Amino acid sequence: MEYQNSVKDYIKRATNIKQMDVNSTVCQMLYICFAPQKLARLTAMRKTAKNQWARDDPAFVVMLMLGLTVASFCYALTFNKDGFFGIFRTIFYCVCVYFLGLGAVISYVNLRIAENHLKEKNSRYSGAAGKLEWLYCFDIHCNSFLPVFLIVYVLQYFFLPLLVMENFFSVCLANFLVIGSFCYYHYLTCQGFGTLPFLKNTEIYLAPILGLIPLGVICIALRINLTTAIISMHF
Repeated sequence: MEYQNSVKDYIKRATNIKQMDVNSTVCQMLYICFAPQKLARLTAMRKTAKNQWARDDPAFVVMLMLGLTVASFCYALTFNKDGFFGIFRTIFYCVCVYFLGLGAVISYVNLRIAENHLKEKNSRYSGAAGKLEWLYCFDIHCNSFLPVFLIVYVLQYFFLPLLVMENFFSVCLANFLVIGSFCYYHYLTCQGFGTLPFLKNTEIYLAPILGLIPLGVICIALRINLTTAIISMHF
């Protein structure tokens, strides 16, 4: 019941910009990009001050959703030929399906992995102190998604004329950006779960990188441009 109330309060705050700490959110975004280790200190401070690992401020999610809306609108305006419906569909899929929907599923899967396989049996964090919140797992997804957004949705947009060219350099650069952003996603995911003192062997969250790097090499060898592939999936 307490968790349900916290989720309701979280959603309620998301509809009121006056209740959001935008300055703190911008600082967290800068930490993610340039000093991710500092997020661990913020998480520990939040647990001490508010007795919860997850953020109770939805500003991070709201700002990321707004950024995705603007970026997907620009992509849709550039590539979509279906008019208003096509633009709306692109924004809906980018924000609601790929970010929120898929993120909720990934958060749940990561939660189950941590709860079932990574908890220390003799940890001094027992009961409520050692309880892993789904909302914190979603926080980790949002933190990890920020570099993907900045690279795949923002940076690539400005370099599209170069990245979609059919030459070896463009294929290498495009694939490096895409694979690199998703590798950083999993690195930040590992960092997020590694912050929790009652979890062990959180390096398991780095495992997908072992598949991403060979995938990038194979795509380069076969001249498969991942930027072009992503655009083709959306439009």
